[in-house]
Amino acid sequence: MALGFDVSPSGARIAVVSYSTTARTSFDFNSQQNVSNIMSLIDRIRHQRGFTFIDRGLSEADKNVFDVGKGMRPDNLNIPRASKILNFGYLYST
Repeated sequence: MALGFDVSPSGARIAVVSYSTTARTSFDFNSQQNVSNIMSLIDRIRHQRGFTFIDRGLSEADKNVFDVGKGMRPDNLNIPRASKILNFGYLYST
C-alpha cells in the first residue's frame, strides 16, 4: 500500500499502530519518511497474537500518533488527512 503514495517529508506521511489484545505504535510520522524506509519498517512489524481489540488500536493512535509532536502536520497547513484501518479477524472491544 505504501508504494501507492508519494512518501516524503513534503508528501504523504505514514505511521502504523499494531493492535491485538494490546496496542503499540510501530512507528510514527517522525520516522524517516521515504518509501524504502517505510517498507523496511513495515517488514519488521511482528504479528501479535491475541484478540482484535480495535478500540485499543484507535486509542493508541489518538494518544501516540495523531499529535504534532509525533510528526503530524499542524491544522493550519490545510493539508488533507486520512486514516486507513486494516483488520484481520473478529473485532472485540473492551
